[in-house]
This record gives sequence, C-alpha cells and structure tokens, in this order.
Amino acid sequence: MFRLNGGEIMAVGLNLKEPYRQYQKVYNSDYFVDKSEILEEIVPLLNTEACYVCVTRPRRFGKTLIAQLLAAYFTKNMASSKIFDTLKVSNQPFYKEELNQHNVIYIDFSNMPRQCSEYEQYENYHQEKIIKAVARAYPDILADEQDAVWDVLDNVFEETGDQFIFIIDEWDASFQMPWCSEKNRECFILFLSNLSSSRKKTPTSKVGDELRLLPT
Repeated sequence: MFRLNGGEIMAVGLNLKEPYRQYQKVYNSDYFVDKSEILEEIVPLLNTEACYVCVTRPRRFGKTLIAQLLAAYFTKNMASSKIFDTLKVSNQPFYKEELNQHNVIYIDFSNMPRQCSEYEQYENYHQEKIIKAVARAYPDILADEQDAVWDVLDNVFEETGDQFIFIIDEWDASFQMPWCSEKNRECFILFLSNLSSSRKKTPTSKVGDELRLLPT
C-alpha cells in the first residue's frame, strides 16, 4: 500500500484506533489549532435527511485532520475525552452524549492493493476490507459470499438496528491512477452512491480534494 502524494497512510476499517492516534499527535504538537467547533455543525445532522457532509478545501489545508478529528470524537470504545474535554466542543450540550458512541467506518481511498493495475482490483480491495472488519465486529450476522458491502451493512441494521458513520478521505485518489478510465470513474461514483444510500448510516463525512456531494 502507498499514498499517492507521500505521507502517512491511514486505514480502512471499523472503529479504528489509528485516526485517534494521528489526531493525538497533532494535539500534542506545538502548533495545534482547536477546530472542534466543526462538530457543532455536524452533530445536529445525525439521523436527518441532511446527513451527507462534504468538507472542501484546497490541498494541504487540513481535510485529513478534520477526518481524524471526527473519527476520534465519534468512534466507539475510544477514550478520547482526555483530548476533547480541553477543546471548545466540550461546552456543547451534546458533547458527552455523542462522544465515543458510534460505529465509525473510516476509509482512506488512497490505500491501494499491492501491484494494483485495474479498477476492479481497487474496488474489491476496499469492499473486502470493510466486509472483514464488519464480520469481526458482528460474527453472528450471516452474509452470502456474493454480498456487497451495502448488503452486509443492511443485514447488520436489520438484525441489530446498529448504524454507521462513514468518514471518507481522499475519495478521488484512484482518479489519478493510469488505469482509471472515464468508465472506471463512473463505476466508482456508483460504488460510493450505493455505499451511502443503504439503510445503515447516520452522517457521512466526505473529506478530500475537489469534493462533491454524491447522489443518494
């Protein structure tokens, strides 16, 4: 795996510790800026029709940092209060109620399978990563071998009522690859649309370059 433009790769998975670890490193730096007030805009959108959020900024203007912040705040079984108790968001009435209470699927689409040479390999890699992560968290939920990610997540919702927050970084990373044709781009947009339109999620935060809100 590699990052197209250099730097540290994040991850693909469910309730990951890595986004929090990365945000903690920034928090401990000499030049940390508190951007937690963005949660005042996002938290009220939970379980509403307006639950699809795009964070658009030029390259190197902190989109990945926002993704890490959101994951660190929302992710279940994460003791992130020692950071967020010191930030501005801690003064909000929703602060404790939503802190570390959600299933978060974090996807950094700059992750590539080894020797990736075609779009199908790229999409299958990300689908398999998510499905395996969900299967580990919900071992009693049966899934057919041919099920797509959205089928598996719908099964979880039907059986348990559990929902998921998607945080997506570098959504258009594959568009820079030599094997990515215009048709591949259309397939990927459809893949994201299917992912965001199944019945299993609360908000979806898409963080990346030249973002656009996907159809639902």
